[in-house]
Amino acid sequence: MRASKSKADPAAAFEGHIVADPAHETDHEFKTRMAAEGRAFYIPGKTAEEVKSERERREAPGEVTLDLSEDQLSQLDTALPDVMQLIQDAGSVLDFMSDYLFSGHIDAEDHRAWSTMRLSARALRLAAERELAILDTLDARLRSARVARRKGGAE
Repeated sequence: MRASKSKADPAAAFEGHIVADPAHETDHEFKTRMAAEGRAFYIPGKTAEEVKSERERREAPGEVTLDLSEDQLSQLDTALPDVMQLIQDAGSVLDFMSDYLFSGHIDAEDHRAWSTMRLSARALRLAAERELAILDTLDARLRSARVARRKGGAE
């Protein structure tokens, strides 16, 4: 294709194909290009020292404050051992059933095996409802406390 000889902007003919000249880049252009190429991190408006100190603060181990009401603490105190026992029981039932099914001691078509599995699943779901709701509340509080710590505040 032949370039026209009109008085239009010569750079317009090469639009989209302009390669920056690294020798004439500003500091901001250079840092932006390095970040875009994945060679560096660049946060405009922050010095390297500010970025480094913020990163160290975020990565440093520290305490997180978790606020729970007396009622929530009591529920959590009861729920944690129950959940641990529930998980252990579920694992034991599954181990038992799989051992006997795969060893041939129980026929895979035996309705008693399937009834045991269905009842175990139902019991697990019923028992887990209350405990999982409490753990969900704890999870939300922990996430909130971590975010507050990262931001440097307390929640």
